[in-house]
Amino acid sequence: MKEHEQLNKILHQLNQPLTAISNYAHAGRTMLNNCDFDRELLLGLFEKISDQAARSTIISKELREYCDSFRKTQA
Repeated sequence: MKEHEQLNKILHQLNQPLTAISNYAHAGRTMLNNCDFDRELLLGLFEKISDQAARSTIISKELREYCDSFRKTQA
């Protein structure tokens, strides 16, 4: 796989959890603004946000490793 294809794949993977975080946060904010929420449901949203943030951290580490290995091959 070419370098730019690999990079696009990783960036796509990173975009997915960031989009999920944004959506979960928006849902939680809407629930709070409407004063219409179930505590357990809101806690579940926070859990999902935390899980997706952890996923994006793993992906960003993979991206860093890829960049490091790419630099070594270019040296």
